[in-house]
Amino acid sequence: HRAVARRFGRQSGLAFLTLSLVQFHPLFYGSRTLPNTFGVLASSLATAAWLEGRHQAALSTLTVGTVIFRFDLLLLLAPLTLLVAARRQLPLATIAATGIGSGAAALLPTLLLDSLLWRRPLWPEGEVLLANTVGNMSANYGTSPAGWYFYSALPRALSLAYPLALASLPLVPRAREYVGVALCFVALYSLLPHKELRFILYAAPLLNAGAAAALAHLFARLPPRNAKTAGRRTAAVLGRAAIAASLAGSLALACCFTAAARLNYPGAHALLALHASSPPRGTRGPRVHVGVEAAISGVSRFLELPPPWQYSKAEGLAPAQLTRFSHLLTGANDDATRDLPGFELAHVERGFTRVAMRPPFLLTEPKINVLRRRKEGAVGRAAAAATEGDYFL
Repeated sequence: HRAVARRFGRQSGLAFLTLSLVQFHPLFYGSRTLPNTFGVLASSLATAAWLEGRHQAALSTLTVGTVIFRFDLLLLLAPLTLLVAARRQLPLATIAATGIGSGAAALLPTLLLDSLLWRRPLWPEGEVLLANTVGNMSANYGTSPAGWYFYSALPRALSLAYPLALASLPLVPRAREYVGVALCFVALYSLLPHKELRFILYAAPLLNAGAAAALAHLFARLPPRNAKTAGRRTAAVLGRAAIAASLAGSLALACCFTAAARLNYPGAHALLALHASSPPRGTRGPRVHVGVEAAISGVSRFLELPPPWQYSKAEGLAPAQLTRFSHLLTGANDDATRDLPGFELAHVERGFTRVAMRPPFLLTEPKINVLRRRKEGAVGRAAAAATEGDYFL
């Protein structure tokens, strides 16, 4: 926010800080150890450098982030490089030297370290690039319409800052380049069929900077509260009230997203319920198989307990191969394991499904089943959990 304050003024810096604090998704992903999170750090540092006129530092930072963390940062680096070159803010030779030098300096350590860890020659981001572009493997995880980022992802990620960023284009000429590059990045990314909100969070710092400049501009145009005429005093009060209400609405929306996100990891909650209900006995501990639905909804190595607990995420196992496990975490709608011989239902974990306009506002449905090896004469339980648990917000 200091860079925004230096570029647009102190009020814009405060507006940038306020808008960032009432957004859910940037803060949420900031708590996760994803490559996208580190990519956002690179884009934030590059945005600050650009705002302060340090164009070479901005290009170098984005280049390093592209090579090490997320190659899709290239879609942000490319329009920025073209803009810097077109405005002759750096000589072409300097731009080329910065890109080659920073790229090579970043490529060497990632090649050495990742090849050592994976025990084969490997550049992770290069492999991901080939898989998602040439192989189009990301499309296997679903596709979205071309404009999804603009009409769905950005409004949810930025809330109030999104319309303000668009308003900055006519209101604040100095903000146009920052918002324009960010929108160009999102448009380029929209060409990829598979879309996720986290992919375009690199644009958030730039769009928030433009939004902050627009908000400060609008606030500065409000009449003073002690204006001479009643009409201007009324406009002063209503204008400030509208800004405060909009910020409060963004904060309320962030709270709603937080409540929904809490219900969005049924796999993790199911594993924690299993840990609490099945303490190990003797030296032979529980052997847990984690299905795909549980693995993509919160189960990670951070939740695993030390031996004698044993875990497996092996995919494609036949029902007969699952009998070597004592517990299974499966999808609630997985027909292959629903009536698996030798197992009984021990727990049903519900997860978020949609928002309703009347109580209970956050609706849930069964997402993960915890199955355990059936003992002689044992009867399955927890079926009642399949019809309970909707949350009132």
